[in-house]
Formats: sequence, C-alpha cells, structure tokens
Amino acid sequence: EAASTAQDSLATRKARREEELSALTRDLTLSEDRQAAIAREIRMIERDRKALNAELLRTAQRVTQLEEQLAATEDRLRRLGTNEDAVRASLAERQDVLSEVLAALQRIGQHPPPALAVRPKDALGAVRSALLLNAVMPEIHLEAQALAGDLSTLRQVRLSSAAERDRLVADARRLTEEQA
Repeated sequence: EAASTAQDSLATRKARREEELSALTRDLTLSEDRQAAIAREIRMIERDRKALNAELLRTAQRVTQLEEQLAATEDRLRRLGTNEDAVRASLAERQDVLSEVLAALQRIGQHPPPALAVRPKDALGAVRSALLLNAVMPEIHLEAQALAGDLSTLRQVRLSSAAERDRLVADARRLTEEQA
C-alpha cells in the first residue's frame, strides 16, 4: 500500500507538473501572440508617424508659399495705391486748366458767334470767335484726351486693387486654414 500511495502521490505530482507545463506553454503562446500584436501595432504607429511628418512638411511648404503670395499681393497693392495717388495728383494738377477751358466753352455757349449769313455786320465778331475757337480747340482736345486717359488708368488701377484685395483675403483665409 505504501508503494501504491507513493505511486498515487507521484502520479498526482506528475499531473500537477504537466498542468503547470501546459499552463506555461499556453502563457508562452499567448505571450508570443501578444508580442506579435504589439509589434504590428508599433509598425502601424510608425507608418502613421511617417505619414503625419510628411503631411506636416507639405503643410509647412504650403504655408510658406501662401505667406510669400500674401507678401507679393501686399506689395502689388502698395504699388497700385501709389499709382492711384499719382493719377489723382495728375488730375488735380490739371483741374485748374480744365476749369478754365470749360468756363470758356460755357461763355461761348452763352454768347455764340453771330452767323454771317444772318448778320453780315458782325463779321469781325465771327472772325474773332473763330480765331479763339481755333486757338483753344486743340488744347481742349489734348486736355480731354489726357483726362480720358487718366480716368481710364484710374479705373483700371481701382479694378486691379479690388482684385488684389480679394486675392489677399482668399490667401489669408487659406493660410489660416493651413495653419489650423
């Protein structure tokens, strides 16, 4: 009986050791699976990190480009403002001359030269009016052309300024979005 009890004790110990071995084997298998899962997760995180770094670089390049565009647009706006000021100054300089010419034309309109066919006695007045008109008309014509040119330039500068301001606002909005 002692031998049988010793055998039972050995068998029990053997069974416990086999269970421990089986549990350790299961734990090792689970540990290896967990290690593989963690390694896959680390590789995914590394890929994500690389993708984020690449996107950060692209965003930084876009931000730099937008900042350069903003600076260029602001520079163009300053030049357009200077051009507008120059055109306005030119118009202001010629304002006195234009006022005089318009006043002369109004006086002529209020007191037109006499018609020679109707009143031959006023031939001297008609000749004087014709001489005055011949002397003034080329200057009036040149001033009118210069005025039309300045007004056209002023209109173009204002349109360009408005387009540049719109571009500036759009670029600033895109820059804010990129920075966010």
